Amino acid sequence: MPRLAVFALIVSLLASSGTASSSAGLRGTITYMKGLVRVQTQSTGKYTSPKLGQVLGEGDTLSTLEDSRVELTFEDGQIVRLASSSSVVLKNLQRDANISRYLLNITMGRIWLNLAKLVQGSDFRLETATAVMGVKGTVYRAGV
Repeated sequence: MPRLAVFALIVSLLASSGTASSSAGLRGTITYMKGLVRVQTQSTGKYTSPKLGQVLGEGDTLSTLEDSRVELTFEDGQIVRLASSSSVVLKNLQRDANISRYLLNITMGRIWLNLAKLVQGSDFRLETATAVMGVKGTVYRAGV
């Protein structure tokens, strides 16, 4: 019986210390799709056709083909839309308490961001081959 109590105590201590200090990755859900859309997940490296409601995370790539569009909505209400023939890499998606940090890399095409006001300390950055932009609480369009 004492071994079981010690084991339970160790498990509860590990669980509580792990969640208090670690940061969790943000997730985005595909909320709109039109035409041919492709996702390359970091885990497999393979391109697949996503489904409406599919969840994407850090390291994933979202691409649209000709005459296609896609919308990705994040847990905290940030919205990212890609026009046709566009591609974006979700390079960094971090959340620690109420602070969110985004870094998206648009490799080609056009992107539209509809961002809710970010809380103090949060950061949303859009990266291209030649520039990095910080965006806070606005509608923003960019193209490469």
